[in-house]
Amino acid sequence: MFSESNNIRIKNLIQNAMSLHSLGRLNEARQVYNEVILLDPLNDEAHHLLGVIAAQLGNYELSVEKISAAINLNPKIASYYTNLGNALFAMESYERAILNYDLAIKLKANYPEAYSNRGNALKAMNQLEDAMQSYNKAITLNPQYADAYYNRGITLYEMMKLSECIESFMNAIRFDTHNVEAYYNLAVAQHQNGDYESSIRNYSKAISKRENYAQAYCGRGSVYRILKRFPESIDDFKRVIKIDPNYEFAKGYLLHAKALSCDWNGIFELISEINSSVLNGEKAADPFSWQAATNSIVSLFNCAKIYASCKHPSSKPFSNLPLGIQKNKIRIGYVSGEFGDQATSHLLIGVLEHHNKERFEIFCFDNGYNDNSDLRTRIERSADKIISISEVDDNNASELIHNESIDILVNLNGYFGRQRNNLFSKRPSALQVNYLGFPGTMGADYIDYIIADKIVIPEEEQGFYTEKVIYMPYSYQPNDRDRIIDKDPGTRCNHGLPDNKFIFCCFNNSYKITPNVFDIWMNILSRVENSILWLLEDNPVTSSNLRNEAYIRNVDPNRLIFAPRVGNRDHLARHMLADLFLDTLPYNAHTTASDALWAGLPIITCSGKTFPGRVAHSLLSAVNLTELVAFDLIDYEQKAIELAENPDKLLDIKKRLNLDPSKLPLFDTKDYTSTLEKAFEKIYSNYISGNLPQHIYL
Repeated sequence: MFSESNNIRIKNLIQNAMSLHSLGRLNEARQVYNEVILLDPLNDEAHHLLGVIAAQLGNYELSVEKISAAINLNPKIASYYTNLGNALFAMESYERAILNYDLAIKLKANYPEAYSNRGNALKAMNQLEDAMQSYNKAITLNPQYADAYYNRGITLYEMMKLSECIESFMNAIRFDTHNVEAYYNLAVAQHQNGDYESSIRNYSKAISKRENYAQAYCGRGSVYRILKRFPESIDDFKRVIKIDPNYEFAKGYLLHAKALSCDWNGIFELISEINSSVLNGEKAADPFSWQAATNSIVSLFNCAKIYASCKHPSSKPFSNLPLGIQKNKIRIGYVSGEFGDQATSHLLIGVLEHHNKERFEIFCFDNGYNDNSDLRTRIERSADKIISISEVDDNNASELIHNESIDILVNLNGYFGRQRNNLFSKRPSALQVNYLGFPGTMGADYIDYIIADKIVIPEEEQGFYTEKVIYMPYSYQPNDRDRIIDKDPGTRCNHGLPDNKFIFCCFNNSYKITPNVFDIWMNILSRVENSILWLLEDNPVTSSNLRNEAYIRNVDPNRLIFAPRVGNRDHLARHMLADLFLDTLPYNAHTTASDALWAGLPIITCSGKTFPGRVAHSLLSAVNLTELVAFDLIDYEQKAIELAENPDKLLDIKKRLNLDPSKLPLFDTKDYTSTLEKAFEKIYSNYISGNLPQHIYL
């Protein structure tokens, strides 16, 4: 027993230590707690608070030791178990953490902090539904518990329940207006949910509370880019890089915003910097942004591997189809975020409709939404089953696909659009294929095959793809021979075009237009005096920048005419008003090239050194017009001028193209689908025979 004076001294020391502790003077507080223990080795409170300080200083093993000692001395204090659970959580010992949170709750049933922390541990173990139950219990016990709302919001986001997630973050902010992370994550959820203006407001609030918040600038820059507010987007990405020069993929985001707006100031320096970084294994650019800027297959390969490893690493796969089992029907699962009136679906719909239903079952896993378009109706009619996964988290979506016994899962997005690559990283299907949406390697070991042809992926370049190559005989790109073109495009005057001039056109997206190609275009306009260039109108900023670039190159800006975006039938029809399509490099026209050829408009292309730069070459080969393929920009320029100045030669090419396009290999949808099905049968047979993926030649 201690004397009364000794008890008073210990009590005063504890109070002094706690005061120092609350002021953040941890080392001083620790010294005083140790002094208490020298006086009273059985003082559980001092042992416990030493454990709390150890955790605050990052020494979790010592924290566990000290708090465990406190529990041994006094096993009846609920907060001891909670703080021991917190230390174990920090050590990623989640099951032990949960055990201690449960012990705390057993001692103190109405303990919201223990329930909330228990939820965090369950979430870390990916037991999201159980985590939600713990968060909800914490909020029931304390309806103003900001941290529980915040952590609940994070979990709901992972579960892809965006509306509930947004509500939870708003409650977190309501009860703690200083929670910067809540503003940021609310903005992220609103961004994902398509509420862009609200997202910008909350990114901005986060920035106002944390001046150098690189993540918030990056998020806001991405939303500005979606809204085509490119100057603001560029400013935000520049700010990210200024705050953190090594911020993951920020230079690529900046590059893409500049490319979309054709803001070429400093772009060559930026490209050179990204190239050096990518070749050094650094996280400088995302693969989609980088494809439109580089002609280096090595750089694209490195970029994809870096990005896949960082953003979509391999995870524990679901069990695969047992070897040696041959099914009557092979189940094909197409995964896309664009099952509607979008370019990928315009190309693929004919394949879906021509699949042999006696040999294949077709599933469409929809990561987008139903746009109620005619194309969407055709997709729904052609598939055996269309399943929405847009509001299903990756684990449940993977389980859903696995439970449908999908044999071959086809990634139609890759690194483009509403992608779902984390789903593929879990390998819910025995065989996984990269097809159509992203023209290049995924750089991931869980994608087995890529569908290509010998032009876009020459055999000598197979080593720059993590996938094995399925070689289609003509072009890798499918087409729909039933695409309808409005018969009457109207007059040139209706489209703001002059009647008496030669009309070059390019309806590629603006990010594909590079300074080098634009130089060639302006040379062509200068040499073909009675000509104009008809481009796709994306936004006023881009159009203004391109007109300014024409002026800098001594070409009248009024010789650039911009076409508004219209429905697909009208868009196809207006190709009839143009004379010659000029392609881009290093990223060619893809769907846009097929649009032009189906409409009977010849294309001049320059074959590049990468998959995306050889697509138009592939398409022209499949319509027997390889004379329109150049292999350097000088030849490209000369071919364009020669056709513009030789109307009879151009007319002959148009006649060949328009004779019966549905009989050309590029537009023979039925034959293409049959060949693709042979590829699927070969890779399936190879798999059930127990063989590793291998290149397939058809």
